[in-house]
Amino acid sequence: MPPQTRKRSLPSEEGEGTTPPRDKQEERKQQFRKLTDMTKDWGATQDTAEAEPESMPEWVAELTKTTWTQNKPTIKKLVDQWSLSSTAISLIASEFVCPITQELIWDPVQAEDGRLYERAAIEAWLITKPGFIVQSPLTREDMGKTLVPAKQVRNVITHLVNSYQVDPDLVAAYKKAAANHAQVQLLITRAEQGDASAMGRLGFAYRDGTRGLAKDDKKAFKYFKKAADLGDPPAATSCGVAYINGSGVPKSHTRGIFYITKASTMGSEHAYAILAWANECGHHGFDKDADEATRLYKLMQNCTIRDSVKDYRVRCAAWLAEHP
Repeated sequence: MPPQTRKRSLPSEEGEGTTPPRDKQEERKQQFRKLTDMTKDWGATQDTAEAEPESMPEWVAELTKTTWTQNKPTIKKLVDQWSLSSTAISLIASEFVCPITQELIWDPVQAEDGRLYERAAIEAWLITKPGFIVQSPLTREDMGKTLVPAKQVRNVITHLVNSYQVDPDLVAAYKKAAANHAQVQLLITRAEQGDASAMGRLGFAYRDGTRGLAKDDKKAFKYFKKAADLGDPPAATSCGVAYINGSGVPKSHTRGIFYITKASTMGSEHAYAILAWANECGHHGFDKDADEATRLYKLMQNCTIRDSVKDYRVRCAAWLAEHP
């Protein structure tokens, strides 16, 4: 209990003064003892691992209740405003979701149907549609193939993402797209400076449609060829495969085998895999030659540049098990 306050007696009609006060020094000692006991009790509770947490003091509970009661209208108004704001922002954000990818648009373009799309997604979709007039992927109405950049829309989307009121999944996908864009820009810069590895990685990105880029066989071959001529083994192998398949370049088995052979001399595992398989089966102008296939498969296993795939490694292991 808090220390009692001193009571003062009212003056009497006879002019009596106040009653003598209690000993101040004794009163201070009692207060100190009480405070010390409270501190000891608190410390004991905190130091005991299995002690139950203290319940909220009555005065704190009463203060909380009073605060909530007095400010309830204001708090409710703020919550309602936040909810309306969050809902409005979510609705706005939904207008900037690409109809193809179902993700927030990173590189927005407007198609002739008046809709916004992710550039890579709509470009990849348009490539599969012959002719100058196609059906909109959203409305199914006829439209041309012209795409107009919408840079201001990107700024709006960025502000929405930074509002922390957009679907977290959409935000995560958007940030991934931003990271891909940054990586591609860095690779392009390095490629322009003559980095063969960066050229090769751009080639794979365009070939496979990764890093946020639309598939583009012509661009892929361009980067593969440049990287191959600068001595990048995986790119040289892919350049040879592109020649053989006619991907982004007119078919040429002769040029294809030339680049694959060149890649094998630079240590490309996949180049050896292709040459070994060609000798095993008699493809790409090779006669069947089991001994040569065995030699090439063994070289494949010892390559330091591991750029092949599981299927070829399984084939290699199976062949060498039968042809040691």
